[in-house]
Amino acid sequence: SFNELTGNLESATQPLADLTTSMLAVEGVVVALGAAFVKAGVEDATEFESALTDLAKVLGDQEGTVDAYVPKIKELSAAFGESAIDTAKMAASLKEAGFTADDVFGTDGGMGLAETVLTAVKVSSLDASEASEVFVRTLSGFKAPAEEASHLLDILNTTSQTSGASFGDLAEAFGRVGPVASAAGLS
Repeated sequence: SFNELTGNLESATQPLADLTTSMLAVEGVVVALGAAFVKAGVEDATEFESALTDLAKVLGDQEGTVDAYVPKIKELSAAFGESAIDTAKMAASLKEAGFTADDVFGTDGGMGLAETVLTAVKVSSLDASEASEVFVRTLSGFKAPAEEASHLLDILNTTSQTSGASFGDLAEAFGRVGPVASAAGLS
């Protein structure tokens, strides 16, 4: 009978209809996730460009364009597992504090202040911004050149490992003591 045939066809095709409905739902989720990833990527790219613009504003005429430093920023970011955005912001902050681009990025393969700060991030509980502030305050307080940053890192790291004080606490103390010690003629 025609009704039986219709019922059998309906029974046979219902799983396909259900599968199609499920596939459409999955497709909707995939499209939504794709849109979210694209949006996040665009936002990150915009924030990175903003950080590079901030760095460009503080570069001196003799230091070249910001484009010359993008490969080093990306290299440091990849090497230390920090975002390129945070690395560029940290570099701009160091430049703004009065350090040269050579101080920040190093020269002739040497370790620059940015690399020292990112190393401090790895051995402490500080983020890139906090670690940058520590080195700016301490080096400025002691009137020490950027080349002393790696020595300062060694002192802070060794002392934090052999004492009960945290790296962050020691760094804060050095930042406060530096100007007083410098005024007293100590280095």
